[in-house]
Amino acid sequence: EEARGVRSALDTLPADQRRTIELAYFGGFSHSQIAELLGEPIGTIKGRMRLGLEKLRHQLADFAAGGLA
Repeated sequence: EEARGVRSALDTLPADQRRTIELAYFGGFSHSQIAELLGEPIGTIKGRMRLGLEKLRHQLADFAAGGLA
């Protein structure tokens, strides 16, 4: 159930934020490796990661409180 909640929360993110987080957490890539893979500046990757993780925190808090089905 927890994995389903995480996947649901990830699916609510914009594609660029979701991909960045997936590469970091599921792929094990560093910020600099992700920047190189995607051809983006490292600052852009860090920003996407920060924004995406903030959104995930809110989504998962809702899930824990029973807000996501």
